[in-house]
Amino acid sequence: MLAFLFPGQGSQRPGMGRPWVGHESWELVDEASAITGRDVGALLLDADADTLKDTRNAQLTTFVSSLMVLDAVERLGVEPSFCAGHSLGEYTALTANGALGYDDGVRLVLERGDAMHQAGLESPGAMSAVLGLDDDLVEVACRRADDQVWVANFNAPGQVVIAGSPSGIEKASSHAKELGAKRVMSLPVSGAFHTPFMTAARDRLRAAISAAKPRDSDVPIVSNVDALSHQRGDEWSSLLSAQLCSPVRWKHCLLELSRLGVAGFVELGPGGVLTGMVKRTIDGSRSLSVSTPDELDQLLTFVSSVSPPKAPVHEGEHLFVAIDGLVLSTTTPDRTVPATSASVQDALGLRCGAFDLNAACSGFVYAYVVAHGLLAIGAKRLLVIGTDTLSRITDWSDRGTAILFADGSGACVVEAVDNGGQLLGWDIDADGSLERLLYADVGGYIHMDGKEVFRRAVRIMVDSAQKSLAKAGVSTDDVALCVPHQANARIIDAACRQLGIPLERTAVVLHETGNTSSASIPLALFDAADRGRLRNGDLVLMVGFGAGMTAASAVIEWRQP
Repeated sequence: MLAFLFPGQGSQRPGMGRPWVGHESWELVDEASAITGRDVGALLLDADADTLKDTRNAQLTTFVSSLMVLDAVERLGVEPSFCAGHSLGEYTALTANGALGYDDGVRLVLERGDAMHQAGLESPGAMSAVLGLDDDLVEVACRRADDQVWVANFNAPGQVVIAGSPSGIEKASSHAKELGAKRVMSLPVSGAFHTPFMTAARDRLRAAISAAKPRDSDVPIVSNVDALSHQRGDEWSSLLSAQLCSPVRWKHCLLELSRLGVAGFVELGPGGVLTGMVKRTIDGSRSLSVSTPDELDQLLTFVSSVSPPKAPVHEGEHLFVAIDGLVLSTTTPDRTVPATSASVQDALGLRCGAFDLNAACSGFVYAYVVAHGLLAIGAKRLLVIGTDTLSRITDWSDRGTAILFADGSGACVVEAVDNGGQLLGWDIDADGSLERLLYADVGGYIHMDGKEVFRRAVRIMVDSAQKSLAKAGVSTDDVALCVPHQANARIIDAACRQLGIPLERTAVVLHETGNTSSASIPLALFDAADRGRLRNGDLVLMVGFGAGMTAASAVIEWRQP
């Protein structure tokens, strides 16, 4: 198994952003600048060591830099089984795994840095690293000092950090040397972090953490406070608060990850400090530091040597793309209000407009067309989702419907780009006079006149597709792939025959998915892309019909980054 590790304050260095200029993951830097109102790019490119030493700058730049590296790694399809972060890095780990949205994470780190800076001004302190002395003896040295000094970080065997008042640090350092420490060196920080000196910062940060409302994380994260793995958001609220005044039990975190079966440790972000700690703590461990684009190839080699290969992640599956709106098509919402899209938006950590759309099995194409309309008036990137839980409204004793319907979800990100794919022609239609052919009353089951639906569905799909093709100025011979609503095999076959599109140029996943209503077209589109059936520049015809009776089709030029 693989673990991602995220560094804390002290790993920052001048110019750490320069290798990433021009890389597509640099967009996270621009987003952070927009969120904070600060020029984060300038800090990553031009700030000197003294500027970066300020905890407000150190925390923000390290956080953004680490997530920029993570974004590039996720584009390669590499995923961890566990995560951990050193101090600040714990916030990075939570953002990386969906417990915090990117914007919430940036704001929380900004607040944390400012709160710790103010606490440092109110209670001036210092930190020093004690090398070559056992943990217990370092604690003895702190007690002998009889002053305000405590262990702040258990980093690795023979590497412990103490923090407190300048006088306390001086006394404890002297005792540590008497007890056998090889060396004690001061650290370039602006406060006594992870000690009672941060009590004011902790009290201030509690409100910010509460406002951010950490969610359950996708991947278990091992906490600095207790060196145990956690996934529940309500647990992280208290753990993050406690962390400010508690020692970082990093050595214990690494040992816990090893106990859980982690064989490879990958540090994502500037520095490489954590990689050294892994080597000192776990005998025979394998670790790698990734901080620049040039090191991504090394990561792939490393991952293949420590874990079995995984299926590649497709473009658009990374977490931190800025989304301007979410359009969700569904016939089976979770509740009357709020909209299902609002729940999905919150679960994904997005901050954007979100609304539901119900056009039954034509819904995804409706949503796709609406999304392009929003792009035309200024939106940059929209998430379009088709999802249905038809098991909720299916009568399992009705063999005419139970054999057809299923649950599913599919999605795509539609982006406004120069010289990219585009919507060439579209058609949406409805005939409410036919509503009783296929319907489900509130609280009831699906009812369908199968024979009549078949007869009309084929004609409706063909008519709509022909309208879209005409608007696009193309013929069926120009279509590389037809992606029909996965209603049933007879309808797909009949419609494609009438359009003159052979089945070898048609995406069919019905035998794997069943009829998933709004989800059927994106599922079939994904399958085609996954199988390499689409190339940039190909023309794709999406066409569907549904209860209403609704119809929708679109001709698009396929472009995948």
